[in-house]
Amino acid sequence: MKNKRVTPEQFSEFIASKTGKNLTCPICGGLEHYLHDGYDTFSELCGEKVIGAPTIPYKIEPSPTEVMKFAAREFHAMHLNDRVFYQNILNEKAKTAILVTCSCCSNILFFDRERILDWVETEWKQENNQE
Repeated sequence: MKNKRVTPEQFSEFIASKTGKNLTCPICGGLEHYLHDGYDTFSELCGEKVIGAPTIPYKIEPSPTEVMKFAAREFHAMHLNDRVFYQNILNEKAKTAILVTCSCCSNILFFDRERILDWVETEWKQENNQE
């Protein structure tokens, strides 16, 4: 996880660059939102603040055990032998998120934080350095 914040300006430019328009609430059509990009948790860790970001756990389905039911026997040893390893790697994932709350209806939207930070590090910095 990257220990950086996404500013409201960066977020709005990310949305505009991807959609060509401002973010609107899918429920009420509202244009005003609150941006939640984590909170400062520890300042004593190596002298830097650590950003605690909201995290969404998720699982990838089907699991390797379920796939084995349908795979031919000759493929079990080749691909699915070490099921415990694959279950840890494939099934249990987590994404850090940016939460955006509509100020009108309180609908909450989730955005992939890492993807936005990647965009900020490449495209947003290039656009602002060229000006």
